[in-house]
Amino acid sequence: AEFYPGALLGADGFGSNIGLVGTFSYGIPGSVIDNCPKSQADAACGPPRTLRTNVHEWMVGARARVPLNPATGLGFTGSYGQQRYFLRGDEVNARVPDIQYGYIRLGADLRADLGKISLEAFLGARLVLSTGELQNPKIWFANVGARGVDAGLTLGYAVTPTVSVLVGGDLTRYGFNFNPIPANAIYVAGGAVDQYLGGWVGASFRLPGQPATE
Repeated sequence: AEFYPGALLGADGFGSNIGLVGTFSYGIPGSVIDNCPKSQADAACGPPRTLRTNVHEWMVGARARVPLNPATGLGFTGSYGQQRYFLRGDEVNARVPDIQYGYIRLGADLRADLGKISLEAFLGARLVLSTGELQNPKIWFANVGARGVDAGLTLGYAVTPTVSVLVGGDLTRYGFNFNPIPANAIYVAGGAVDQYLGGWVGASFRLPGQPATE
């Protein structure tokens, strides 16, 4: 969601292009099977367990839009967000950490109408402030360092002047350095990657407006 209060109140110029932005997504709960790694004996890690997923993300911030022409514009955003991926049912002897990222995101986006074809693309850098349970030294790692990046592309085709079909894809990727100090820590690892890929199809409806007049 985007809201530009200056434009609503009749401001001109730069003031009309500063807005508030927010996103929220929620994953439909699913299930995964937690089974013993083949390198471990069944007696050491117990029988397979069915775990339930709990996934959501939200983000709030500000956006400055820069119109290049009536059909094309750039945007720059600064925001704070949280993303979580929890597994329920492994509270005892967990083999996978529950993740809750807190981050500051700086991003840029491009929007362009090219006749019947429209294009939207974005790229963002995420400064990870916290990782939730993963940084608890009594459970997992004491010295977690993380950074992230996200990117996406959407293509649209105008079936009518007001209705378009859309297809898009996005990527969110986090990289970790676990800084394995001290050497006698419970778990020791050099690094890891946490990656999310998405693809989708949809439709948009554009409310007809009056042409600009001087």
